[in-house]
Amino acid sequence: MIPRTKWQILRRPYLLYCQSIRLRHKAPRKSSDIKASGGASAASTFLSDLDKIVDRRLKWPSPTIQNRNAGQKPEDAPSISNKKALLAIISECRDRTVLRVEKPAKQWSASQGPHLKAKIDEFFTNATVSRAQLQKPIAIGDLVLILDQNTKLHLVVALPPELGQDTYTFLSEDGEILYGPKGCIKLRVPDVLPSQLVESLNLITMEEKYPGVAPSGMPDSTFSKGTKTNPLERKKWRRDRDNLEKSTAPLASEASLHNVGDDLLVAQATSQFLTDTGVNTFIVPSSARDVYAKLLRKLSIESFLLIAFYAERLDLFYRCLDENNGGQLLRKRTFSLFELYQILTGPSFQQQESCPVEDAETSKIAAAHYVALLSSLRKSSRTWRIEMLRSIMMPVGVTAITEQFYWESEIAKMELKSKSLVDFANFYVSFLKGENARPSSYNTIVKALKSFVANDYANDQVMTSLMSVLVKKIDVLRDMSLPGYDSKAESVRSKAYEILKRLDENKEQNPESWSSLTKTPYTQANLDADLLADYLDFFDVKFVSHQDNTSEEINENLYLMDPLAKVREDFGDTPVYCIDAATAHEIDDGISISETQTNYVISVHIANPTSFIKPESKISELALEMGSTCYNPEGPIMMLPFTISQMCGLEPPRRDGESKRTLAIQFSLEKSLIDNYLNDIRASKVQKPPVQLAEKIQQNILQTVQVKAFNAKNFPKNFTYDHVNKILSSPENMKSFAADTLPLKSHEANLFKLYHISSILRHIRMKLGKGLEINNPASGVMVDYLDFAQPNRISEVENGWSATLDACDDNKVPIVTVTNNPDQNFMSKSQQLVSNFMITANFAGAHFANSREIPFIYKEQSLNMSDGVRTSLERMTRSVYENGQTPDLAEQSSLGSVLTTANFTTRVGSHTSLGLELYLNLTSPLRRYVDLVNHWNLQLHLLRDSDNCERYIRDIERIVSKLQYREFMNRATQRLSNKFWICRFLDEYFKAKTRGTVDVPITFSFVLRSDAKYGDVKASMIEFTGINVTIIQNEYLLEEFKKQNLQVGSVVQMQDFRVVSLNSVEGELIIEFI
Repeated sequence: MIPRTKWQILRRPYLLYCQSIRLRHKAPRKSSDIKASGGASAASTFLSDLDKIVDRRLKWPSPTIQNRNAGQKPEDAPSISNKKALLAIISECRDRTVLRVEKPAKQWSASQGPHLKAKIDEFFTNATVSRAQLQKPIAIGDLVLILDQNTKLHLVVALPPELGQDTYTFLSEDGEILYGPKGCIKLRVPDVLPSQLVESLNLITMEEKYPGVAPSGMPDSTFSKGTKTNPLERKKWRRDRDNLEKSTAPLASEASLHNVGDDLLVAQATSQFLTDTGVNTFIVPSSARDVYAKLLRKLSIESFLLIAFYAERLDLFYRCLDENNGGQLLRKRTFSLFELYQILTGPSFQQQESCPVEDAETSKIAAAHYVALLSSLRKSSRTWRIEMLRSIMMPVGVTAITEQFYWESEIAKMELKSKSLVDFANFYVSFLKGENARPSSYNTIVKALKSFVANDYANDQVMTSLMSVLVKKIDVLRDMSLPGYDSKAESVRSKAYEILKRLDENKEQNPESWSSLTKTPYTQANLDADLLADYLDFFDVKFVSHQDNTSEEINENLYLMDPLAKVREDFGDTPVYCIDAATAHEIDDGISISETQTNYVISVHIANPTSFIKPESKISELALEMGSTCYNPEGPIMMLPFTISQMCGLEPPRRDGESKRTLAIQFSLEKSLIDNYLNDIRASKVQKPPVQLAEKIQQNILQTVQVKAFNAKNFPKNFTYDHVNKILSSPENMKSFAADTLPLKSHEANLFKLYHISSILRHIRMKLGKGLEINNPASGVMVDYLDFAQPNRISEVENGWSATLDACDDNKVPIVTVTNNPDQNFMSKSQQLVSNFMITANFAGAHFANSREIPFIYKEQSLNMSDGVRTSLERMTRSVYENGQTPDLAEQSSLGSVLTTANFTTRVGSHTSLGLELYLNLTSPLRRYVDLVNHWNLQLHLLRDSDNCERYIRDIERIVSKLQYREFMNRATQRLSNKFWICRFLDEYFKAKTRGTVDVPITFSFVLRSDAKYGDVKASMIEFTGINVTIIQNEYLLEEFKKQNLQVGSVVQMQDFRVVSLNSVEGELIIEFI
């Protein structure tokens, strides 16, 4: 054996050899600097092994890899010269390099055709980003920025393999393989390389195993194992299994990825534990990396170099906006990213802000410029805010933060950096004692606290830090002065909310109303919202009063005469069934059925506000700014004036003889087909409509669809979801239908006929179009403030519960009601009837418009998924739709990992989850601006005047961009508001349960989303949707998972558990099963 002291003799030739390798391959200076990964270079692999091998050779030299298992023991090994030892080391390293690097590289190169590099170079050189590309879901071949890695781009090479998994596979420019959830993606450049090309390249290959040789690659995200292992490998695996599980726990299963949130990124594993095991490892051959690495690195560098240019231009443009508004940007300005790009790169961009940029939304941005612009916007967070649609990583809007908000923040920073912070903290503690001597900085700091709670400072680290210091200072002083004070809040934002609540007469207020980006009026947060509410109120009051001085205002907004008068028809006495919730604010659609000698005529009637409102009116402009009615728990924020909604809505007329204007999608169905189908149902011959019937009905719809304007007057009263369900589920009515004895043309006969026709319409989508049966029931939340109510009381209400919270100092008592209405569940008969006819009307209207080349705004949704996910979705749809099974809650809840939001577009595209080749919105013009635009263009088409073609609303691309942004913001406001008030309900319920004042305890249903083996369990609640639940890992939970009594996707029903914390501001509940 070579003595340890002889290492000094070996060290010099060893280091000289390493230095020659580094110079030849430009490897890192130290072998310790090399990051072991699936794509390490030849030099990196060589040097990473050299230190280990030299050390091992000093104890047990062996000339080659092949005789490692020849039976020699270290103490029996003969001594050899230093020169031979060094040659043996170099030989073994070369052998390893050949096996692990050179051989895979040659095999990969042999499998690829010629001119590959030139083809990929062309794709990278011509890479651009358009709005149409961004609307597609994340796909193989996209480039992404991961976490906060500046402009270092990665290539997407694999999608989540199974439903419920959220693990994407990325490659870096170094050939490093990374796994991570969608949440770790911060920016996306779509369609850089075609998906089929990337898949055909097989950039990631399974590493071949050799006895005694540690793999250089890494496992996949599920730690799969090979089927071929020899006895030595199996023995080695059993010996190192425990160490393997400990060292690679984050990789052990998909459940572990769910437990750590969006920031987990698995980039490497400890390979020494994988030697001689059955675990599959994967590498990127060096020849494969050479195909794309330089191009990826070049694009990243180009993007980085452009950041300074865009940062300067953004700053100049913001100052330009400020100067053009009199030195104070009071109203926020929102741009689409493409509009902003056109302005910033224009020859005189300072002057272009006041007028729209033509064709901005149809333009394309070079990939490097796109990455640089988004990166610059993120770095300019004090003046610009960008909103991203997370499901597809699409920027939906860029907002210039108002000068007022900016200076208020700066003043607040100055105050908080001075002694005002301590003064305010002392004041608050004194206020709790009953004193009320406000400091001079009171208003400034209170407004800053509201913005902090509303998360307006999410990108302002300085302000966030100062707010945290203030809250902690208050905690310290309060605990010193009021040792018995009980504060339930834990997070900094929830503590800030508690402070504001105490200061504002204990009023329960939704923190979302304090955000500068919402449309909640009169909260001193958004001037635009105040102006919108003021104008709508003004219009309502003046319209009703009919004062002379408002005639000009009315004429500017409304048509004096019906523009469709010459084509509008009398619909007669045929009943129009407007089926909606009893609490609906706008009734904007209804269904009727009539018959001729050979056909059933279906008319889907839609409220026709465009026959009253002018497209270029102030009301239209404000409606566009709103985008849609926003349904908050405290009450809706209306898109249109209340008087317009009442005048145009399809409620029953107040006086006999009055009629309502409707725009109807009408189609005819062969009577014999429908009658035969109904007879087969009565005879129990069919469970589902035959495919041939569905195909013929679809042909009927497309061949006969018309758009007509009507005056309708027969609107039967009180046809709510609940009432229609009772009619369709009544045993007496069902028996009469089966015997065909329902009175002819009675409401019961009409509704039964419509319900069974709706089942055919559903079959068209599900069977012919391969749509998805998705049930995402959401909890209904409503908040009322009453003058007289018993506080701190929990009570059951129909389909839910209500809680009266603590009375405010003004004696107003907030009451929070949470419901889950089964009549509006997608499986209920009335819901199926309405939804299938409305979907069909939108589908038929889209065909009508497309075939006549009418400019329309369509709704498109495409899904990108692996074969495994597609198979799971098809199986789930079959089990629910074809087999009539109850939807599996675990699978339904996992759809969020693959489903993407449907987007507005001006091009014709399919709606995958609905199973339709094209789709649009027509049926809700009282609450959606997109429906108004489509109605105005339909209206012009109906007049059949060639001059009207020039009057179509053609600036649709700009409208689409605005609507996409507003839909995103309105949905976020509704979602966060619901979460807040549900948490307030739960907080009151848990307090009442502790006091023992709950008469009937609630049984909570928790859907488990992760495995207790890897930490605390993520979960959701069926009865209270939207709340993020964390279940603390304990021995009981671990044992239940070990026994497989519980697993990911299980539904656990419990009444009693320990509440660890409840954060109303964040919408988070932490509990422990006991």
